[in-house]
Amino acid sequence: MTCIIPFTLFLHGTIMRILHTSDWHLGQNFYSKSRAAEHQAFLDWLLDTAQSQQVDAIIVAGDIFDTGSPPSYARELYNRFCR
Repeated sequence: MTCIIPFTLFLHGTIMRILHTSDWHLGQNFYSKSRAAEHQAFLDWLLDTAQSQQVDAIIVAGDIFDTGSPPSYARELYNRFCR
């Protein structure tokens, strides 16, 4: 996860607020300990930040999931966030 700084893009006279983030690695464990609560807190914070900053688009670069076959709770976190 990275520091997220909303910025304003002026494109053909239109203002668009974009938020960029990367490398969430949902589903990752830390020394055999699940990071599910940490990931949920991050996604809650990200959504709150996007809403409070009136962001128009979120760009996610890097790895969303930690593995090619993430655990079901990680996929659920992501699906809930996207709704």
